[in-house]
Amino acid sequence: MTASDLTGLALFGGFGLWWLAFPQSVIRFYTWFHRKKVRMPKPIGVRIAGAAWLILVASVWIFGRRQS
Repeated sequence: MTASDLTGLALFGGFGLWWLAFPQSVIRFYTWFHRKKVRMPKPIGVRIAGAAWLILVASVWIFGRRQS
């Protein structure tokens, strides 16, 4: 694995970990970003989305290693 592969994995994985570990922070950020015009999900919904994102990142990484 090259350094750029690890950097990408860390950045995309960190995004999912942020959603999984700090859902209230994610909700506050997106509420501010959309000027409170959108209805945000409950924290459990954000955590589920974060877990799904991490599964996606891990799957792409695992299947990408098989291709190399």
